[in-house]
Amino acid sequence: MRRMLCIGLLLATLTISASVRAETITIRADEWLPYNGPSTLRPAGYMIDLAMRIAKDHGHTIDYRHLPWDDALAAVKKGEFDCVVGANEEEAEGMVLPGLSWGSSQNVAYTLEGSKQVIGSIEAIKAKRLIYIPGYSYGEELDPWIEQNAGNPAVVVPVTSGGRAAMSAISKLVAKLGDVFVEDRNVIAHNLKQLDMVGRLKAQVVVDEEPTPIFIACTKANLRGAQFTSMFEEGTRQLRASGELGKILEPYGLTDWESAQPEQ
Repeated sequence: MRRMLCIGLLLATLTISASVRAETITIRADEWLPYNGPSTLRPAGYMIDLAMRIAKDHGHTIDYRHLPWDDALAAVKKGEFDCVVGANEEEAEGMVLPGLSWGSSQNVAYTLEGSKQVIGSIEAIKAKRLIYIPGYSYGEELDPWIEQNAGNPAVVVPVTSGGRAAMSAISKLVAKLGDVFVEDRNVIAHNLKQLDMVGRLKAQVVVDEEPTPIFIACTKANLRGAQFTSMFEEGTRQLRASGELGKILEPYGLTDWESAQPEQ
């Protein structure tokens, strides 16, 4: 009887321990395909696919939902949610970053194809009406200029940060509500394909001289952030070594950023 009682207690302890270990990891961000997509539709974006795969391998689940980018960053820093995806080091200041990035982003200035405008420098962008998404970082040269001119639609034209912000910005460009839009080259390529508008935009100056590493970034407000960051880093390392990372990226037309060369 005593042996049966001990076995019962052991099983109960193991059950409680397993339930404690199984966590729901909350991720918040605005839509930014191919990195992260709609929270209720497919494709989810490769960063969400990656998070779900690593979480599942460790017995956890992912709760991913949309928030405007500024709100997502602020909420994760406060510890209201666990992580954001798609953040660069500047945006993730005050959060825990893994030692391995989850991709790289390179911003390019775009105009309508057929436009006679030639934009060959950052200063040339400032001479046009720039369409921008509030809360996004456009580099150390453009960010202060955007902040200085926010509220002046003759200089900068805002697009609401949230679902399909990039599509909205492209629509404003087509409607000639602005002259130029700066966005990540992978995001533009994906959205033009979705809108059946491949070839409708013209790449002008490359705003970022080098691709910028982007990450899943987690809260410092509690111990969960460091725990999950470590898990995601090790999981990324394992998926890369096994070749599974490439399989996750393939449906998005992408390759491992550690081996891919940026387009010229």
